[in-house]
Amino acid sequence: MSEATVAEGAVKHTPGPWKWMDYPDGRKLLLSRDRAVIHCPDAPMTCDPVDARLIAAAPELLEACELFTAAAHEVRDILNSKGFPCPASIALAAEKARNAIARVEGVA
Repeated sequence: MSEATVAEGAVKHTPGPWKWMDYPDGRKLLLSRDRAVIHCPDAPMTCDPVDARLIAAAPELLEACELFTAAAHEVRDILNSKGFPCPASIALAAEKARNAIARVEGVA
């Protein structure tokens, strides 16, 4: 793998933030701080602005999922230590975050 490599169980991707650059002829370039993440030099690329923002936010969304999953485990452990169950909403949100992380890591 070039941009994304799996090493020691962790996914290494092009770090964010990512930002779109639009050429006047409709071509697009998704940039990180030091490299192109997506470059379509030969043809214009149609991308809905909402989708473009979601793609550009991917590194921050991954980090948020990782942080939330860790925090949810801490909350679960604290609640369980006091004899309380973890609320279903936290458990469901943590499961969805873990599933999203697994897709990024290529294991789902």
